[in-house]
Amino acid sequence: MGFFLSFASPQVCPSRNGTSLTPLGAFLLFFPAAAAVTVLCCLSACFPGAGDVLQGAPVKVTDVSMDSWVFACAAWRSAFHGHFGRVACVTGGHRQLDDAFLALLDRLRWGCHTAADVAAVNATWENFCPPPGVARDDITKLRIRKAAVHDINRDRLGAIDEPLFTFPSEAVMVATDPAEQARALVDLHEFLDPTFLAKVSSPVIFTRRVGRFPTGTRGHIVGFGSRAGESGEGQSMAFIVCMVEGERVEVERQRFSVYDAAGSELVFCYQMPLLLGWALTVHRAQGFNLDAVEVDFMQDTWSTCGLVYTALSRCRTLAGLRVKGLTKALVQVSSTARKYMAKEMHAAGVLDGNATVWLPREA
Repeated sequence: MGFFLSFASPQVCPSRNGTSLTPLGAFLLFFPAAAAVTVLCCLSACFPGAGDVLQGAPVKVTDVSMDSWVFACAAWRSAFHGHFGRVACVTGGHRQLDDAFLALLDRLRWGCHTAADVAAVNATWENFCPPPGVARDDITKLRIRKAAVHDINRDRLGAIDEPLFTFPSEAVMVATDPAEQARALVDLHEFLDPTFLAKVSSPVIFTRRVGRFPTGTRGHIVGFGSRAGESGEGQSMAFIVCMVEGERVEVERQRFSVYDAAGSELVFCYQMPLLLGWALTVHRAQGFNLDAVEVDFMQDTWSTCGLVYTALSRCRTLAGLRVKGLTKALVQVSSTARKYMAKEMHAAGVLDGNATVWLPREA
């Protein structure tokens, strides 16, 4: 279950009271009024998409914080419950095909999970068997902090006895205001490393569609190459060759941009649409469909609403999970988000058992 947000404008929802709603690929980023209004999005990201208010919240936003959930603020009501657009419920799962696993995830999503659900998830640590084509050591680990992800990927990359290839990027500034330039550059590097490092045999995950392979596709690097007239000196090449589902795929740099609330481009660069696949942050993994995911809940602080569900639902199957340390208390879900979701589901005529409990009385 999610929301489909339809805009009158194909670019960016009008900014009202400081709130900016900007399309990012197949998803929309929701920011409270107090948040920054610059986001990273692809060059062609101009279409509405789906978002789930029960997934990860904006950082530091809770039911009792000074910042409000975006769907609880006046700007949201004006934009999506007025003449600018609309909110419509979209039913059905697109990632998990196993009904039992989907039901378990939905209970975690609403916070109505049982001790048996927690036990079933934790049992995957001992029962795990890597899916075909994925080595046990190459399972994607999901962590909260970017520094932890960097350390894991750096150590695993260093252990490979192959030449290191670098893919630097150069930010091109479009904004002219110095303060705006500084903020845009910070936002760009928050979501995109200035230099991508890789070796042959490194597992990678696509952050953009490449040919027929969608965002979130996993593969392994099998080579590097340069075009005619390019020397490839200094171990910097023009493209990376990945093996994906038995097919050799050439991956080249793509354009990444930061836009302001009005849809104006502030800064851009060209970089490989790849991430090393040994580890990802939970937020960076949103939108990905992964065959194997490892989560050790004892290694991080999982206090943000929706994070546990977001992490576990990145995996297509229960058999693809390798999890330990989950407790019932770790699963945090916003009551404000549940009430909003239940009200919208009621209006759409798709109310289910999990949502009925949270339906506001006035609905």
